[in-house]
Amino acid sequence: MEWATKGVAWTIEGACLCKATIKPPNDIYIDGRKVAGVLVEMRAQPDASHLAVVGIGVNVNQTPSHFAEELREHATSLAIVFGGPLERNTLAIALLRNLDQLYREGFL
Repeated sequence: MEWATKGVAWTIEGACLCKATIKPPNDIYIDGRKVAGVLVEMRAQPDASHLAVVGIGVNVNQTPSHFAEELREHATSLAIVFGGPLERNTLAIALLRNLDQLYREGFL
């Protein structure tokens, strides 16, 4: 999971030109507020291929009003940090490329 969390943080830093901090094992923060998370579910069976599914959630274009009042001081989005909306397709492509690169470096 570390490679995926690192890939998300790396992508966020590139998109917003800000420092993203990884809070182990699976959360990404900017300025003390959660902006993303990574979850991995693994399955192993005798005499079968092992598999893992990586789930990634990134708060991209939310405004403060999208968050419940009690979450506003603990959560943020890239749009809040960046000062405006980001193109989600461009961000998704960058994320997939970064994940692919880190996966190849770490596992192939």
